[in-house]
Amino acid sequence: MEYFVGIDGGGSKTQYLLIDAAGTILARRRGEGSSYKQTNAFFVGELLQREVAALIRNIDPAGVAGVFFAMPCYGESVQEELDKATETITRYLEPFSVAYRNDVEASWAGAFALSRQGVTILSGTGSMAIARNPAGETVRCGGWSEIFSDDGSCYWLGIETLRLFARQADGRRPPGGALYRIVRERFSLRDDFEIIDIFHNTFLGRREMVAGLQMILHDAAREGDATALALYEWAARELADMACGLRSHFPDGVTLPVSYAGGLFRSGDLILRPLRAELDRLGGFELVEPLLPPVEGAALLAVEAFAPDLVPAVRAGLLSPHKSTKEETESASPTTKSWRRRRHWKRPPPTWRNAARIYGSSFPVRTTGWFSSAAARVIAWRKAPPG
Repeated sequence: MEYFVGIDGGGSKTQYLLIDAAGTILARRRGEGSSYKQTNAFFVGELLQREVAALIRNIDPAGVAGVFFAMPCYGESVQEELDKATETITRYLEPFSVAYRNDVEASWAGAFALSRQGVTILSGTGSMAIARNPAGETVRCGGWSEIFSDDGSCYWLGIETLRLFARQADGRRPPGGALYRIVRERFSLRDDFEIIDIFHNTFLGRREMVAGLQMILHDAAREGDATALALYEWAARELADMACGLRSHFPDGVTLPVSYAGGLFRSGDLILRPLRAELDRLGGFELVEPLLPPVEGAALLAVEAFAPDLVPAVRAGLLSPHKSTKEETESASPTTKSWRRRRHWKRPPPTWRNAARIYGSSFPVRTTGWFSSAAARVIAWRKAPPG
C-alpha cells in the first residue's frame, strides 16, 4: 500500500494529512506555523520532521511514496535563498521524497480537486489569486507584499479598519457607528489618540496581529454598520480584480469558475455576497464553492507529484461523502505543555483573557505554538503585564 503526506503550510498554523492510494484519510495533525521567513529553514525542518513522524507513526514509513509541502513564501525570494531553504528542509525529511510549491497552490488544488481549470482567490493574512492555464502552467496575481499589495486581505482590512476609525474620530467621517464604538471598547480608549501608541507598540510589524483586527470590522458589519459593510464591498472589488488579472491566460468566451480559500471567507456572506455581485458585474466568471480544503489539496498534489496515475482514484476517495478520518489530533507545542505544568493550567493564562477582551469572542491568534504566548503577552501588556 502506498501512502502520501500533504502539508499545508502557513505563517500561523500548519496542517498535515496522511492518505492512502484510495484517498482514505488515515491521520491528520495541526501545529504551529512553518514559514521559514518568520523563523528559519532549520526550525521549519525540525518542525516538519517531528510532525510527520507523529503523523505516520501507525504505518510502515517505507510505504510513504512522497511528501508534498505547500510552503509559505515559496517562489517569493531570491532563488539561491529558496534553494538553501528547501535543501535544508529536505534533509530533515529524509528518506522521504519531497515536492514543494507555494502554499496557495494547495488552496487551488483543493478548491477544484485537480479536476478542472479555474481561479482560486486566497484571502487570509495576505491575498492572491492563482490558477493553472490550459498549458498546465501556474499563474498568479497579487500577493506582492502587505506594504504595497495584499489588497482585500485580512491585513488590508485591519489597516483600513483603523484608518476608518481615525477618520471618524477626527471628523472626516461621521462618528457614532458600531465600528467606532467597538474600537473604543476593545482597546479601552479614554482618548481616541491612544490608538497611535497601542498600534505602534503592539501591532506594528506583526502581520497576523494586524490581520486579526479584521474581526472588529466583522463584528461592526454584523451590527449593520454601513461603513463596515462598505469596506467588505471594497475588499470584494479588489479580490475580483485579481481574478480579472488572470483572465488573459484563458481562452476568450469561456466562463471561468472562481473559488476561494482563506480566513476572510469565514465571514460568510459579508464577503461572498459582494464578491459574487462584482464577478457577475464583470461577466465571464462563476463563483463556486471549494470542493476540498487546502490540506486535502496538498495531499492531492503529493499524489500528482509521485503517482499521477492514482489521481482519479484518490480524488474520488477524498470527494466521497462517506469519507472519514481514522485519527485526528492537534500537536501540543512546548509552550502548551509548560502551561499544563502550572498550578492552574486548566484556566487560560491571564494574558489570554486580556487579549480576548481586545479582540472579543473571536480572538484570531491560535492558542498553541511559540507565537501564541508571545502574541498574547504583547497584546495585553498594557492591561496586565505578565509575571
